[in-house]
Amino acid sequence: PQSGGEYIYIQRAFGDYPAFVCLWINFLLICPVGIAALSLIASLYILQPLFPDCGVPPLAERFIAICIFWLLIAINTRNVKWATRI
Repeated sequence: PQSGGEYIYIQRAFGDYPAFVCLWINFLLICPVGIAALSLIASLYILQPLFPDCGVPPLAERFIAICIFWLLIAINTRNVKWATRI
């Protein structure tokens, strides 16, 4: 067994270059987009009780989502071992 997750599977099946490209696409595109989407959803859940009769203001939604996004980045860069316990 080797560590590396999907990189190892792609490397064994298709070679080094496709595995490298897949790893970087995942790192630069897929993960940040997923975190941004989850941050937007979390901001809606946070703000919806404050605006029960009307829609959440888009500016407030985006601001809270950006704050959540940067909070997750700060927690992860501070200490990965500590972040996994949250």
